[in-house]
Amino acid sequence: MAAQIQLNFCSIAFRHDPLEQIIPRLANIGYDGVEVFFAHVDGMNVAGLQSIRRQADELQIRLPVFSPYFCLTRGSAEYDQTLRTAIHAVEVAHILGATKIRTFTDVGPDGLASAQATNAHWEQAVRGLQTITAMDRNLEFVVETHEQTLADTVDTIRRLIREVSAPNLKVNFQSCKDFLYRGLNSAFDDLAPWISHMHLHQTTASHGDGWVETVGDIDFSNFITHAKRAGYCGSMSVEYCWHDVPLERAESAHHYLADLLFKT
Repeated sequence: MAAQIQLNFCSIAFRHDPLEQIIPRLANIGYDGVEVFFAHVDGMNVAGLQSIRRQADELQIRLPVFSPYFCLTRGSAEYDQTLRTAIHAVEVAHILGATKIRTFTDVGPDGLASAQATNAHWEQAVRGLQTITAMDRNLEFVVETHEQTLADTVDTIRRLIREVSAPNLKVNFQSCKDFLYRGLNSAFDDLAPWISHMHLHQTTASHGDGWVETVGDIDFSNFITHAKRAGYCGSMSVEYCWHDVPLERAESAHHYLADLLFKT
């Protein structure tokens, strides 16, 4: 099972660099794929996207996840914009060869948390996710578990899955406060049937202390071992969201995680 896990790095860590420069760096390190942050291809035409895909193919590195932002609980204007964004995201995913689109109900840190959500918010989010997932049943829409969204606890994530009732709505498992309260391994077990993708970083990540290989809120050695034993064989991405991430951190994360994932 472990050999099937796909280890990626999200391009958001190098948000100010062109994607054409990022892809060779990560391919040289040995990553299986690059999770493409939407800003790296925002406004890029079809020819540009096709060029990115050719470069990745030549370097034998995948572009398996495309990561836009969706807001389904902030009112009609942002809801309508999200549907337009989703249509474009599907088009981009097709060109890049991505099989997963990172999905939100809202965007933290100023988004709508499940504890503040009304029935109307839930109805709008469920309707929006039903519309989005129906755009292409062959793509997985991986809803990110994130503070200040409807997907901020195990129970509310399961509610979303149940009420949307779409076979291609999956979970992008990213640690949040509820998971740490329950225990990360326990939260993983509760959501395992729907987890298709993961984001890896320390929960309280900020510049200088959120690296996967350092001691923090999460013991990734313990967690990765648990996920492997549970039979997880989806994808995962190192995601460092702050600015000016040194390339050496992408290298050290790969060394650390590859050792956990692929060596017995």
